[in-house]
Amino acid sequence: MMDGWIVAFHQLGASVAAYAGGLIYQVFNSYIWAFTLAGGFWYSRAFSLSY
Repeated sequence: MMDGWIVAFHQLGASVAAYAGGLIYQVFNSYIWAFTLAGGFWYSRAFSLSY
């Protein structure tokens, strides 16, 4: 049962990220801001998990 929820939320997160990436590309005409934002999310998550 949990495997289905994990897969479903993974797909939901991927669709939100793809939509946001496309929206950022249309606004700025470049993917650099989407990559920078994704990197910022990664760093903030990585440092929040450190002990």
